Amino acid sequence: MKKIIFVVFMLSFLMVIMFPSAFASAEEQEVLPETRKITVEYLDSLSDTTGITKSIRYTINLAAYFSNVEDFENSLEYWDREKEVKETLKEIATLYENIGYAPIVDSASVTVVLSSFSNYTSLYIANGRTGYDKSTSTAVKTSSFFYNKYTSVYKTPFYSENVNSLMQNAISELKKFNGDSADGIEYLYVYITKYRPSHIQIQSNVDSIYVNDTATRSYSYTFQMTEDNLDTEITLIQTVPNTTGWYLILIISITVISAIVAALMILKRRRLLNTQGESKHD
Repeated sequence: MKKIIFVVFMLSFLMVIMFPSAFASAEEQEVLPETRKITVEYLDSLSDTTGITKSIRYTINLAAYFSNVEDFENSLEYWDREKEVKETLKEIATLYENIGYAPIVDSASVTVVLSSFSNYTSLYIANGRTGYDKSTSTAVKTSSFFYNKYTSVYKTPFYSENVNSLMQNAISELKKFNGDSADGIEYLYVYITKYRPSHIQIQSNVDSIYVNDTATRSYSYTFQMTEDNLDTEITLIQTVPNTTGWYLILIISITVISAIVAALMILKRRRLLNTQGESKHD
């Protein structure tokens, strides 16, 4: 009996540590360089370790407009442009203030928190969900013996049909500062999840940068876009173990091992009885 318990324990332990990664782990990459002129960054945090937050930040990097900042920072041109930065950021902040948001403005950017919840429970309550609602998930499920894959396709907040008039007006202010041009403006969509790369795969036709934040136990993916490829879709594939398959293997393994152990015990007892019989005969 002790042998059976030990074997079952070892099988369970091995199943926990030996789940093969469904996908190659993404490599952590360096933080994005600050060489772009203007960025529009949308943060979409779906990790309850960092908070369920959606925010947008508009940034103007004045230094990127000059080949050598030290030669210009004391010039009238630099100061005039710095004044324009402040005016542009103020215009963007006013757009959001007029509809009740509280933008945070510094010397180079405007940040607006669109929504923020400490956890999913708070989010569900705010959206009127009771826990008994019918699922609205559009994920496509693909099953195999060991794993189930759930594939979802998302359109970024910069997708043409998702951009509201408020964002359009803010971007127009940035383009006006940029000489009525979209050149040098970069759009960043930051997707934060609590799922590690071995359990989730994110695909897109645009470049992305992956960062593992050990402090918050979260994983972020930054998708880089320009005006030419804003209609970008992101495919998210989540892989979870198929418990039915694993339990079936566990049951079969326990049955086989139990049968082997029982057979060995019977064989051992027969040999013992044969040995005792021969001893009595002698």
